[in-house]
Amino acid sequence: MAWVNSCATFLIPLLLSPPIVAITPIPQTPLLAVVTSSTVAIYESSSLLPLAIHKRANECLTNHKQSVSARIRHVSVDTSKLGHMHSVNLYIQTAADYILIYHLFVNYSRSLYEVTDVNNGERLLQNSKPLASDNSRFNLANFIKTATKSIIQGGSADTNLTNMEHFNNAAVDDDQRNENIPLVKLTMIKILRMNAGITGFWCKLNSQNLIFTNDCDEIQILNLKTFNNEIIKLADSKWYYDTTLIEYNLNDNYFLHLSSTGELGVLQFNQSKSSVAVDYTLLTKLDFECRHILINPQYNLVILQSDTDLKIYKVTLGAKTSTLCFIKTLYEFTNSSQLSCKWSPCGSFLIVWNMQTNYWKMISKFGFILFDSKALSEEIAAADIDSENLLRVNDFCFVSDCAIALNSQTLYILNKDSSKIYHLDLLRLLERFSNMSIFHDENYISVPVSESNSFARFPILPTFQKVLSHFQYVNGTALASSHRKPTGYFTIRVSESLQLSMSYGPHLAISTPIKLGSDFSHPLWYVFYNHFVEPLNIVNHFWVKDNLILINRYARDDVDPEEFPDMMIDELMILNTAASKYGAGGANFKFDSDSLVWRHSFRNRIVTFELIDLVDGMKTLVLITNDMRIILMELSKGERSEKPGAMKISIRVRRTIHLSSIKHKLPITLIQQMTMVDGKHFFFLLNNGDLYLLKNQITSPEDEVANQRGTTQVNNMYDLIKISSAVESFQVSEINFNQQRHNRYITFFNGGEVLVYNMGELVERIYEFEGVEHSSEVDVEKPLRPIKIKIASFMPLRIYQSNGSIEVAGFEYQAMVKSDFLILKHRPSRQLILNKFIQHDLFESNLLTMEITRKFSNFGNYDYCLELLLFENLYESDEANRLRKVCQLVDATANSDSIYINFLRKIEVKYWDQFFKLLDQTPVGFMNRLRESNNVELCYNYLNIYLNFKREFESSVTPFETEEKGSILDAKDCELIKQIIKMLLEAQKWDECFELCRYIKLLQPSGNILREIRQSI
Repeated sequence: MAWVNSCATFLIPLLLSPPIVAITPIPQTPLLAVVTSSTVAIYESSSLLPLAIHKRANECLTNHKQSVSARIRHVSVDTSKLGHMHSVNLYIQTAADYILIYHLFVNYSRSLYEVTDVNNGERLLQNSKPLASDNSRFNLANFIKTATKSIIQGGSADTNLTNMEHFNNAAVDDDQRNENIPLVKLTMIKILRMNAGITGFWCKLNSQNLIFTNDCDEIQILNLKTFNNEIIKLADSKWYYDTTLIEYNLNDNYFLHLSSTGELGVLQFNQSKSSVAVDYTLLTKLDFECRHILINPQYNLVILQSDTDLKIYKVTLGAKTSTLCFIKTLYEFTNSSQLSCKWSPCGSFLIVWNMQTNYWKMISKFGFILFDSKALSEEIAAADIDSENLLRVNDFCFVSDCAIALNSQTLYILNKDSSKIYHLDLLRLLERFSNMSIFHDENYISVPVSESNSFARFPILPTFQKVLSHFQYVNGTALASSHRKPTGYFTIRVSESLQLSMSYGPHLAISTPIKLGSDFSHPLWYVFYNHFVEPLNIVNHFWVKDNLILINRYARDDVDPEEFPDMMIDELMILNTAASKYGAGGANFKFDSDSLVWRHSFRNRIVTFELIDLVDGMKTLVLITNDMRIILMELSKGERSEKPGAMKISIRVRRTIHLSSIKHKLPITLIQQMTMVDGKHFFFLLNNGDLYLLKNQITSPEDEVANQRGTTQVNNMYDLIKISSAVESFQVSEINFNQQRHNRYITFFNGGEVLVYNMGELVERIYEFEGVEHSSEVDVEKPLRPIKIKIASFMPLRIYQSNGSIEVAGFEYQAMVKSDFLILKHRPSRQLILNKFIQHDLFESNLLTMEITRKFSNFGNYDYCLELLLFENLYESDEANRLRKVCQLVDATANSDSIYINFLRKIEVKYWDQFFKLLDQTPVGFMNRLRESNNVELCYNYLNIYLNFKREFESSVTPFETEEKGSILDAKDCELIKQIIKMLLEAQKWDECFELCRYIKLLQPSGNILREIRQSI
């Protein structure tokens, strides 16, 4: 998940002639290509410095016409070591159906100091030197210094303990953070003429093949190395009618084909035939006109754009059957012909912009609005700013084209008139493996501070800053063979002691605690040194007390790579880091491979994991492996180690569950999140949004007793049930009610909607779950419905219980204009949802009022939530029964009168009659009830509301016939006021007396009643 971190970091003027054909990041290089109708320009992606430019000659433009689209071939590298490409090919299609092939050579060993115009060598475009340069001359003293560091520090220039804020760290910071801007050469090497009109073309991953579709109803495959040309004539197939749209999936190597009759099918290459051929499978017949097809680059999701909306589908390809399942309507709009969309390389969000209004939005993969430039533009326009500065500040809110960096950390926005490129940083949320949400950009880690409603920010180590700027989600590898080479994954975790840890490939670092007591403190960092010959490839890690557990991925050496495409296997490594939390106090701790206390390889790959807390400090580690197994490991404290401050840890495999029998139902490699319930049930969330429950079949009590005695062999049977779809993530939280402990709830974050279920009830009544298919033998009188919470103002992230309330936490944007400059920042936000829990128990669970009161009365916001329920059920004419049930619940509380008074203060006067009829009361009768209770504060509060009711309602609808003209108070009201004044005087509430007298003066301008009150005093 990602959000816009701030307003544009910087911008550059784009001195290229429009129109702009494409803005494309170049894979495995730090470069960005901007293609116009006649020019190709190469920029350095982080600084947007121009590095190379090629402008086509007039003769070339005349013969081959203008450029219309561009493609770049993706090649896989070892991303765990931040591998990069030295040469890249760029393919550009022209309006005359030519393919221009450009060769891009990137020389990382040379730094670019000057940039000049290719057409005018004397025109200097840029003259500056990078802060770091490797082109210094050989120096013997520096050589000896470097060799000494390598011997002492294990071949690394890093120090073991780093204080990033200390001035002595500046030189090390510069050496690690800064890098050279490479020398780039751009050359047109070849021009291809196609025999038919090109309707689409793609570059196959890790291949020299170009794939074309043309207006002759053909698929053409051209190998640029051998110039072997193969053609598939679709018109010769029996299923073929015509082609309206066709799109190629790079990762899974198939086509989505749409005909004018609305038939959407999949074309898969048939490898069994001697010549190239495709097999067609009809997926569905659309009942709307599809304008565009957008395939997610990471997940098996596809968006179909119609005239009015974006619909997202799940594509499932099988050996026998292939399916296309509708998930939800992602986004609704108008002017569809002017809408453009782009998926992010990470696949978790997309950019949508309207080419007519030029406003743009960031939308999560299941429909939540992450950023809306129109809303921001309107907020800026409302600020006190002159028109000239308004255009400058507001410029990046309007887009004509955009690109997303391949690390999904940066947006490149081309403004409305294509004259400037804006560089926008993105803030990303990592997977939630703890109760603390951790955000990061390329420079800082952000942790929410609930006490001050803000974020605490900590700088990222320079090594990891370079990692974040270099790593890329797209690695040029098809999903079927994505584990043939090592791939790097960046992770951040936080321990129970609030120590941060970061890992990527061979890099690992941990910090001292970021919080001491109630105050945040600046952390010191320990950098890991590996003394093993083989480098590590850390793909994930997590904390268990004071131990850091790593998941190290490496290539198998016992199998033939040609026979086993999945070459990567994982091992667990446990590091003892107990002394690291005392590093700020001077504790002697060295973070290196000598801290390793245990390692074990499972000879498979870990898909995901969960760490569960048990009693007595024990923990259960649940691992899901790619060979269809669930492994349950118990981690517990052992005897104290001989090393000071160290504790032995006991590890044993408690249980293994084999899932081979359901592998055709559950694609286990797609699991992105899981949780275990009661040690036997499992929730699985796939990256396509499908949520499953793997339910253990419960044995009879006699069998359980027999099992405990060990006389019977246990046969575990499991049932796999699909619960929901379009789920972004889920969270398991524990909420403690009055005299009720360990109530576990599971929350599904479904776009802008939050669904909350009692976990135990959901597991037990899974076949009564709303939307779950059940057999005719199951009698469902009332389906199990969730607690539904709609949130549109901010992005919901987690549910938690605070002092006296249950809330959903997230964060929202805050825009400010100061000194004619825009400041865009984000802050934590929260919303009360305790009222939704009460409403669910009252209307859905049908609990008795005394049970609900006993359950929720310990919450400090309980009375306020009852006011909200009264307000929510008042305005609908058919909600009388619901409102009556809420009133019965209010009457069961000790503060019912106070709740009613606060409620009456907030509603319009015209609803009083309806409300008092429901209570079988009158306004005067309610006052008499308050007087009998002798609660002077309630009497005073209600009297103000009652007098306001008399003034606004009775005086306009049924005016009083009073003795005094201009007064709405009758004799009974005057006597009532005198009694309330007397009660206030006896309670010595002088301020209330003054406010009441002032209000009476407004109701009775003559002041007669005030004189009577004074005489009575």
